[in-house]
Amino acid sequence: AHFGKRLETYSTSPHTGETLLKFQDGTQATCDLLVGCDGIKSVVREVMYQRLAKDRDDIGLMRCIEPVWSGIVAYRGLVPVDKLAKGGKVHRAVDSPMMVCCDGINQYIDN
Repeated sequence: AHFGKRLETYSTSPHTGETLLKFQDGTQATCDLLVGCDGIKSVVREVMYQRLAKDRDDIGLMRCIEPVWSGIVAYRGLVPVDKLAKGGKVHRAVDSPMMVCCDGINQYIDN
């Protein structure tokens, strides 16, 4: 993981399979696996779809670069595990993952 950096572009070597990352500050790094969790303005997604569109001669793929509002909002948060224990009793979320879903009308808890 490289924090405090902005990815500018990346390329994958056809010989080694290694991916070269180029950052805006001029530094570089290599990796075996690139995970595109770089947010709504994803450089990983942009570069990937640009290359796919060029390789496949499919201009329609260029529409996939910019994110499209789906009407769904996801709020995520972390709670320190020590906050989930009161009076010696540990909350069930410590041992069993939980997800609360709400579509504006219905709400349910999945665990």
